[in-house]
Amino acid sequence: LDLHFVCTASGVLLGSRLAGAGAGTLWSPPRIALPPADWQGYLFWDPDGKGHQGKLLALDPTPAYAGASAWGENGDTAKTLDPRRPALVVESAWGCGLGIVFVEYAERWGGARSFLQRHTPANLFLYASYVPAARAGKPLWAWLAPITGDAPAAAARVDALVQEGEALAAAFRPLSKPVPEAWGRPLPE
Repeated sequence: LDLHFVCTASGVLLGSRLAGAGAGTLWSPPRIALPPADWQGYLFWDPDGKGHQGKLLALDPTPAYAGASAWGENGDTAKTLDPRRPALVVESAWGCGLGIVFVEYAERWGGARSFLQRHTPANLFLYASYVPAARAGKPLWAWLAPITGDAPAAAARVDALVQEGEALAAAFRPLSKPVPEAWGRPLPE
């Protein structure tokens, strides 16, 4: 796995590439366990551009999901995120949310899943990205970024992050050497 981090005032742009990408699923950005007392709500846009916003405690009975869930429709779900506004925002109890914002979602991520799982009342997980590994032969880029404000302000921030991410990804040149392709091949018996 080749990981690239571009840290800016906007957030952290994470590029993930698998050497020898093939079968399986890539979780990058990875699954994050969230303390339920610190996280209160969510916001995402479905493929029709409709915003979905709600309280995490309302995701009941558990397990329940919010976002483009790979595992179930119980909760507030969509098949994919809006390709024009590809983001899932987790709203915190202290006013600053965490946004997962995809770069080139329609072209590169191909409808990747991104969702919150309220597994039990005491267990909350953010599955920032759940995508077929075959799509990660070239870096897949996504932001982990702070997002504040109401839904219109969050939408404007997501739109700006998508544009900034496209420019940064297009200009990106890694400092490290690429992972040798041989590292992705099976070892002989």
